[in-house]
Amino acid sequence: MAKAKKVSVADTRKPKHPLDANRPARGGKNQRDASTVRRLNMYKKTATRDKRGKILHQDFQSKDLPNTRIQPNRGWFQNSRVTDLKALEKFREEMSTKVNDAYTVLLREKKLPMALLEDPEAKAAAAGKAARASLVQTQPFAATFGVKRTRKRPKLAADSLADLVTTADRINATYAEKTDPEEEAREEGVRSAARDRLFDKGQSKRIWGELFKVVDSSDVVIQVLDARDPLGTRCRYLEHHLRKNARHKHVLLLLNKCDLVPAWVTKRWLKHLSAEFPTLAFHASITNPFGKGSLLGLLRQLARLRSDKKYISVGFVGYPNVGKSSVINTLRTKKVCKVAPVPGETKVWQYITLMKRIFLIDCPGVVYSKAGDSETQSVLKGVVRVENLEDATETIAAVLERVKPEYLRRAYKLAAWVDATDFLTQLARASGKLGRGGEPDLNTAAKMVLHDWQRGKIPFFELPPGYLPDKPAAAPAEAVTAEDAGAGDGDAATAAAAAAAVVESAAEALREQAAQALPVREDYFLAEDVAASPGNDAGEDRSGSGADEGPTNSGSSEDDSDAESTSSAERGAADGDGSDAESDGYGEAGLSWEAVMQSIQEPEAEAGEADAAAEEAPPAAAARQEAPAADAGSRKIFRKRARSNGVPPSEASQNGASFSGRSSEDSAFEAKDRNGGSLDSRILSGEFTHDGSTKEKITRLLRKVLAKDRGGPGRALSYALAKEGLKWRAAAAARMPEARGDIRQIVGQPVFVPLYKLFLTYGKVFRLSFGPKSFVVVSDAALARQILLTNAGNYSKGLLSEILDFVMGNGLIPADGEIWKSRRRAIVPSLHRKYIESMVAMFGDSALHGARTLQAAALEGRAAEMENFFSRLTLDIIGRAVFNYDFDSLTHDDPVIKAVYTVLREAEYRSTALFPYWNVPLLRWLVPRQRRCSAALGVVNQTLNTLISECKRLVEEEDAEFVEEFLSAADPSILHFLLASGEQISSKQLRDDLMTMLIAGHETTAAVLTWTMHCLAARPDIVSRLQAEIDAVVGDGVPGVEQVRGLRLTTRVINEAMRLYPQPPVLIRRALGPDTLGAYHLPAGADLFISVWNLHRSPEYWAEPNAFNPDRFPLDAPVPNEVTENFAYLPFGGGKRKCIGDQFALFESVVALAVLLRRFEFTMAPNAPPVNMTTGATIHTSGGLYMNVRPRAFVEDAPVVARPEPLLSEPVLNA
Repeated sequence: MAKAKKVSVADTRKPKHPLDANRPARGGKNQRDASTVRRLNMYKKTATRDKRGKILHQDFQSKDLPNTRIQPNRGWFQNSRVTDLKALEKFREEMSTKVNDAYTVLLREKKLPMALLEDPEAKAAAAGKAARASLVQTQPFAATFGVKRTRKRPKLAADSLADLVTTADRINATYAEKTDPEEEAREEGVRSAARDRLFDKGQSKRIWGELFKVVDSSDVVIQVLDARDPLGTRCRYLEHHLRKNARHKHVLLLLNKCDLVPAWVTKRWLKHLSAEFPTLAFHASITNPFGKGSLLGLLRQLARLRSDKKYISVGFVGYPNVGKSSVINTLRTKKVCKVAPVPGETKVWQYITLMKRIFLIDCPGVVYSKAGDSETQSVLKGVVRVENLEDATETIAAVLERVKPEYLRRAYKLAAWVDATDFLTQLARASGKLGRGGEPDLNTAAKMVLHDWQRGKIPFFELPPGYLPDKPAAAPAEAVTAEDAGAGDGDAATAAAAAAAVVESAAEALREQAAQALPVREDYFLAEDVAASPGNDAGEDRSGSGADEGPTNSGSSEDDSDAESTSSAERGAADGDGSDAESDGYGEAGLSWEAVMQSIQEPEAEAGEADAAAEEAPPAAAARQEAPAADAGSRKIFRKRARSNGVPPSEASQNGASFSGRSSEDSAFEAKDRNGGSLDSRILSGEFTHDGSTKEKITRLLRKVLAKDRGGPGRALSYALAKEGLKWRAAAAARMPEARGDIRQIVGQPVFVPLYKLFLTYGKVFRLSFGPKSFVVVSDAALARQILLTNAGNYSKGLLSEILDFVMGNGLIPADGEIWKSRRRAIVPSLHRKYIESMVAMFGDSALHGARTLQAAALEGRAAEMENFFSRLTLDIIGRAVFNYDFDSLTHDDPVIKAVYTVLREAEYRSTALFPYWNVPLLRWLVPRQRRCSAALGVVNQTLNTLISECKRLVEEEDAEFVEEFLSAADPSILHFLLASGEQISSKQLRDDLMTMLIAGHETTAAVLTWTMHCLAARPDIVSRLQAEIDAVVGDGVPGVEQVRGLRLTTRVINEAMRLYPQPPVLIRRALGPDTLGAYHLPAGADLFISVWNLHRSPEYWAEPNAFNPDRFPLDAPVPNEVTENFAYLPFGGGKRKCIGDQFALFESVVALAVLLRRFEFTMAPNAPPVNMTTGATIHTSGGLYMNVRPRAFVEDAPVVARPEPLLSEPVLNA
């Protein structure tokens, strides 16, 4: 039987969807393809978590937000115009009264933010939400139009359509009778042409919207004015708006382009405008600014006062082309805003970060329409682009009226002219502006003149009102209401105190500018305009350009105390803006700014009255009146401030009411100069003697005591010198241990060595008395943290500042207080990470040069004195990094190098001398050592002055932008950075800073490298590991930035060497006030030694403290510092006074050590003297470190930058 044939049944199912997970792949034998598998895994994917359970990646389509903070975006707050709480409450009250009115239809529900209409008190029990107010009350037709209607029908003027037509005809006829005669009269007159749309620029709704965005977002509003025409570029409407609606905002006026007007004109405008608002003069320039320091100081003070905010915003507003963007670029010392000498360059507002707590807002220029402004005045204010003018010749007549003919003749080399047309004709012919047929193109010539006018090439300025001898009286102090005082934070007392501080800072900034030379372009004005103030007394202060004159001839000093100040009521009436009803422009103040200016301008009158009273009073009364008379201005301000705060003047304290007229930095300099002479006065007063005599009597007393033979000379000398410290020891706490013994235990050896022995005997805190001084020695990490960090404000450099004053002056190391703050703020940016990284190549170049010098010593078979070698190597490096000056001390000597070493040795000698005889004027010239030091110091100062002058010349020739373009400059040195950054600094202070960096950056690094080589000489196993690391990481060249970071063992070796031999071994401090160190009381004025040597070798903090063991610092751990070791490790100090060049020194040491160990083998010289320590500013060897140098066999050096030829052909290593 035949087998039945199968019949195939057709598959009638629909094809599967492409996203169907069960759809087989093509040719996949019923398997899913890869894309389907990935999609299914995405669906079932859960959140990815770490070991702690924190979600790293959310699952697919998860609605849960990741548990992380969202960084705020400033774009959220671009439209910050919001209503205040009072206006919102008033809106809610009126809404509640109107919402149920049957005759009023409010708004559609979708057109109003419904959250504002919720009644928080009325809660719906069922829903648990606030009840929604009824917006539209609907009623039936009968209630509106029926017999019982309750809603009033509209009352029409006519009852029927016919009456409506009749009324319309009557009104139309009456209107025609009234208007026809007026139309005929207008036809007979002259019609005015339509205003060109060009003059509407800067007045659009968008521009005004940008202005109010800036105003609403700013805590401080700075109105930038053109110093040539301050009133013409001032907006009274904006000031009135801020006074009325935003009294909590601070308003400042900035006179920009002050270099385009004479100095006396700027001073007059400052006096005139300061009667209403704080006003500062400013010259916008990235390389050579004026007023930058004063403005930054005032902004920092405002940022500190707004403790309720993390940052403050400063808005710059004003007319177009007044320099708002240029001021911001000046404050940032780089180009962050686009600028151009034409109006309207800034289109929208923009945020710029100035510093951590201060942000700047640049605003487009706004043209404030004034009733009396014509088109010509708008052009002359610089708010119109000249190239767009249709007929520029109409404005030249006004230019000729404002500018002296001498300036125009000098600018265009023209003879006399009759009128504006004649002037333009001559100018067009002289400049070649001709049209067809040789006709002069007057319009092009006029545009050329207007371009020069706007760019400041034609001198002109407006005189301030009231400059004639008849001056109006000073504006009286206005009363400040409680509402005004509490406008800032609601607390009247807090707001008043904050306002008083702001007023004091503003007055201080104004006085600081008054003491400076105002910048004026050289050969820009005629002598008559620069030298004299027209219409004023001849006895007034008349300053010239301010370029070469001192503080007495520049700025508005006390000689201008009788200057005019117009009252706010008169100014408001004159301008017609209603500002006469407002108070001072300092919204949240408890002290009127006008009262402050009146007090500043009138101290001489009260001082004169006090002097007259002193002449008639007895001597005792005159002595009592002398101090109040000298501070009459500050007493007047104090009385006004006390009254404004509700405190009687007799009950308030005058500690914070000082208006010295100088900056805090200048006051600090004077205080330091006074304290600098305190050591002389202490010597002459007898502090260092038994009966108040001078040094000769000290010697006589010592001889007398030594003659008694009290157990040997040493014990007798200890007895005599200990007598001088009895007063301090009696005032000190009795419980503090006192080290006793023979003075010979200290003299003759490094001071830190006996301190370590005394530390093991007396503990972590003890008192040491030798000579006329007593010191508290601290060897505890917790107390070191207290002195250096937590209570650092209570301690100054003290004795160290007195010792180093002769060489470092007010440098960063010996300085204290405001001087130190200002200098650190200026120097720290010059040691930026990018700058240090760029210096690594220079470190390697100098180290290779030193390696070639050692190569010569190795070939000659003589030992090299490594301490002298490292001293010269680091001197070359610090010279190139700080001054861009190559001492080349490795190959030759010159007078500058000898002078530097003479000064360094004198500084080290003074740091350890028992008696400061150099402060006695007679001995200063009798001792040969002091005479040599004075001569050497003169050579060094002369060299530094030459370098400063040369660097100033380079800075003036270039326009570098920091930090990006600074690194590519021709002279990337720290000196170049300080000069080009625009910081206002005297030549003496700059010289003190450079001398400080020369000494601190030279000796310390040289000592670290010296003792590192000494430690490695005893550990050849560590040297082998070091060379293996250097060969693997660096290779044949010199280390770069990333390679330096890879030399971990080399860095740990240097860290361990700094632990065993810290530089310096002792930190000196002086207590400004009483303090408690552990269980002991420390009186004010006590001198302290923080023994870094004891901390680094304390058995409590270190295992085997005297052993050289770099492995105690793990290679995978961070580089050790005072934080990681909890202040038991202080190689660079700690706290806010920590060395700012720590990274510079560490990179320099690593590079030098890597270059030398890569190329040489070092062993101790057989016949070398023993290596002993001696005391100085750093730890030195007593007889040098002599080592044999043997070259290693490896690949040749990489090519380096060519160096200048040395003056001497033979290397000097053992000098």
